[in-house]
This record gives sequence, C-alpha cells and structure tokens, in this order.
Amino acid sequence: MFNSALTADSDVYRISFAVVPEPETAVLIAVGLFAVAGASRRRRGQSSASALAPA
Repeated sequence: MFNSALTADSDVYRISFAVVPEPETAVLIAVGLFAVAGASRRRRGQSSASALAPA
C-alpha cells in the first residue's frame, strides 16, 4: 500500500524562477551585439571598397 502523506493541510514546496537577468549580463550581451555589428560593417565596407579599386 502506498501512502504519500499529502493531505489538504500539508505543505507543498514549490520552486519558482524569476527570469530577470543581472545588469552585467545585459551589458555583456549588448557589447557582444555591437562588436558583431561593427565587424560586419567593417567587413562589408572592405569588400565593396576592394571590389571597386583598380588592379
């Protein structure tokens, strides 16, 4: 016979997580996005400039 000992009066433990990133995490994500965007712009600018340059 199985007896879980849970009744209407017993406590049930719940774990809840709040999805709130720390400020440092948000700053690191923003810096990373800006770095990727800057590298992309620089690479795109160099490829078009080198394509137009006479050989």
